[in-house]
Amino acid sequence: MVFYILSLVWCFLLDQFSKFWLENLLKNRIVEITDFFSLVLVYNKGFAFGLGQNWEGFLKEVLYIFFPLLVIMATFFYALRGKNKFVPVALGMIAGGGLGNLWDRIFLHQVRDFFDFHIGNWHYPAFNVADICVSVGISILLLHFLLKHEDRSDNPSP
Repeated sequence: MVFYILSLVWCFLLDQFSKFWLENLLKNRIVEITDFFSLVLVYNKGFAFGLGQNWEGFLKEVLYIFFPLLVIMATFFYALRGKNKFVPVALGMIAGGGLGNLWDRIFLHQVRDFFDFHIGNWHYPAFNVADICVSVGISILLLHFLLKHEDRSDNPSP
């Protein structure tokens, strides 16, 4: 559980620090880093990729608050069963990122995003450190389970 808690806390704190710092840095301005990457402050009142920004009522509350809480609790209980370091770290990253965005949703009623990849006028939806933590955590889990599956197929049991 130590690896789970450390990765959760690290992701949450890194996310919140980056949001605080970049929100203050980017007020009403865009910082062009390269021709395809900028820092821009976007407030997302919806879900992933800005979906559901105009939703209201019980369904939005369930998806906006309770579903992330359910996922965070599920990562905790699954991490209790982890027998190696990688699964609890990955689950902690998912929970820490989820908690970072949930914090914004509860206390700010929106999520602060700022990484903007673009080609010309096409922009990938802006995202933040919490989103990166969740994505990397899911990638580690997928890689772990794929490699674990490969080990089983190489050594069939009699």
